[in-house]
Amino acid sequence: YQLCKSHGIPDSNIILMLADELPANARNPNRNRMTANGGRTNLYTEDIEIDYRGDEVTVDNLVKVLLGKQHGTKALYSDENSHVLVYWTGHGGDSFFKFQDLEEITSTQIANV
Repeated sequence: YQLCKSHGIPDSNIILMLADELPANARNPNRNRMTANGGRTNLYTEDIEIDYRGDEVTVDNLVKVLLGKQHGTKALYSDENSHVLVYWTGHGGDSFFKFQDLEEITSTQIANV
């Protein structure tokens, strides 16, 4: 998110889904912060625009966002001429990705979206 913003991409062109559990995790020594560069850079600033957080980060919502079928919140409205970057990080394996350890989406499901 911060890298996209630093390169001039506006929030209107970014859809951010964030489980949002790290800043509030009791094991996080820097409460309400997510840091990089050895703790020198806070990635969780007040100007971050999170479109989907916590329980909203689901396989169903991801599919709706990618298909442009999520009404009332941000969704991806693209066509065959659009340039789309999906940056995905978290837990998973060779052919699946986990959502908050509660559900998974497979590479086949993603390809079919």
